[in-house]
Amino acid sequence: MKSYFLPIIAAVLISGAPAQARQAPSASAEREEVAALWNRAGHGEAEAQNDLGHRYATGRGVKKDQSEAVYWFLKAAGQGLPAAQNNLGLAHAEGRGVPKDDAEAVYWYRRAATRGSAEAQSNLGLMYLAGRGVPQSRAEAVRWYQRAATQGLREAQVRLHFARVPKEESGELFQLYRRGALKGSARAQNNLGFMYATGRGVKRDYHEAVYWYFKAARTGLAVAQFNLGYATANGHGVAKNNREAVFWYMEGARGGSAQAQNALGFMYALGRGVSRDRVEAYRWFLLADAQGQENAPKNLARLERLLKPDEVAEAERRAEQVRWVRRFRRQ
Repeated sequence: MKSYFLPIIAAVLISGAPAQARQAPSASAEREEVAALWNRAGHGEAEAQNDLGHRYATGRGVKKDQSEAVYWFLKAAGQGLPAAQNNLGLAHAEGRGVPKDDAEAVYWYRRAATRGSAEAQSNLGLMYLAGRGVPQSRAEAVRWYQRAATQGLREAQVRLHFARVPKEESGELFQLYRRGALKGSARAQNNLGFMYATGRGVKRDYHEAVYWYFKAARTGLAVAQFNLGYATANGHGVAKNNREAVFWYMEGARGGSAQAQNALGFMYALGRGVSRDRVEAYRWFLLADAQGQENAPKNLARLERLLKPDEVAEAERRAEQVRWVRRFRRQ
């Protein structure tokens, strides 16, 4: 699962024209942020270069252009920015804007991982587990997952759990979760959905994953609500629908899922499936950060530059309101 607001979209090792030779998009009311990013990126600010690459990769505020995304990711990665190096690794792993190359993906993942990127550490672990670009090694996969998991990366924690289960035992674990799911256990239903989504112990089947996520989500299990929202936002096993994704993220966020809170903040920040509201985005990032969600602090820092002090204060007031409601419900 990907990070939100701070992207985990990749780039590649290619050459490109100097930044000053490129023309920035025409500034408009809708693209003021892009124009500002161009200015900062052109002056060599690595984080702005990475953000600009993400916009080109996703087509947010600019025409989607993977080659241009790669150019900016590479500029930032060359300055040692771990997020951009991880993005380069992911691009090579998935063939986005560059031919698929597992060895090159491992190279960039490793550079970012050794600089402390939890996402890159988790991705490097995945490459070792699958034997992509490196000799297959469960021990190395576990080692990198552990490093990412200790930083609080939920995806790595889940991967670590399954990496420790020998492949020959995955089928037994699948059957165990299936029996629990059929008996109505929401956690077993969610775990079964995850196994279908990742292809552990069973052939990957996103539709089946969504079916079990939905059954668990209806019981109020926050992690399942987040997983269902993520599947809906990305079109995994169900038609892509940002409004429906926001609904499930909201359910999970109110239920206390830090991942759902961070994801909901992302949707509000970008206006996906809901009207853009940076104050509301900041509120949910605050709540996610309070639970140690790995990307929330950086998301807060980025949003804070765009908010006025009174808007930050309003977001903090709203966040405290949610905390009070949750405490009241537990009494």
